[in-house]
Amino acid sequence: MDGYLGPYKGERYHLPDFRRGSQPTGHQEVFNHAHSSLRSVIERTFGVWKKRWKILRDMPSYPFDKQVKIVIATMAIHNYIRRHAKHDHHFEKIENDPDFILEEDNERDDDFQEENHNANTPTAREVKKLRDSIAESLDRRCLRKDAEKRDKCLDRRCLRKDAVVPVPYTMEQLRGMFWRYDSNRDGKLSRKELKEAFNYLGSSIPGWRAHRALNHADDNGDGYISEEEVDELINYAVKFGYIVN
Repeated sequence: MDGYLGPYKGERYHLPDFRRGSQPTGHQEVFNHAHSSLRSVIERTFGVWKKRWKILRDMPSYPFDKQVKIVIATMAIHNYIRRHAKHDHHFEKIENDPDFILEEDNERDDDFQEENHNANTPTAREVKKLRDSIAESLDRRCLRKDAEKRDKCLDRRCLRKDAVVPVPYTMEQLRGMFWRYDSNRDGKLSRKELKEAFNYLGSSIPGWRAHRALNHADDNGDGYISEEEVDELINYAVKFGYIVN
């Protein structure tokens, strides 16, 4: 596929913006953060290489095949130094400065974020579709990771003092409890039904818990937990303190 997989315009992009503010929210910011992180790795890699070898920043007018050999030779020596040198001020500089970017690369920021000029071509539409797919996948993964971090902190504190259902449950007891809240008997659990189930379990935040459970277990994204997806729902509940075994 031809085309440029650029970041979303109109959303935060540069890593310092995320460090100064909140974490990325929404699939477009999540994609931009990943895009910027990857860009940073690439620029820092080439930046320190060009910083060491000034000839790469101002290549003399040698024949092309000689220029290619210079590039290969400098990279080979550069990699050898990286692997074997105990101390090297070029590498130490970028390791100690997370925002280090070669000046000439930094001047190209605006150009770097430009999307394809003609967004109506078949290729541009195909690239946009691919970008949206990657962004949504990254967002789902981030939601799951965030849920795990938050729920580990909440852990048992999510249980109300007046919770009437004893803990722990067995796996089968928990499975049966969830299906009891399939009020319309359609073989699927809606967000409302999940909220009622988590409320019965004793969660102090059942609505939020139901939302996170859907993010974790709703693999096909239809907004319900099916019989095929209920195992992931139970695994979610297991991790966050509703059962022990």
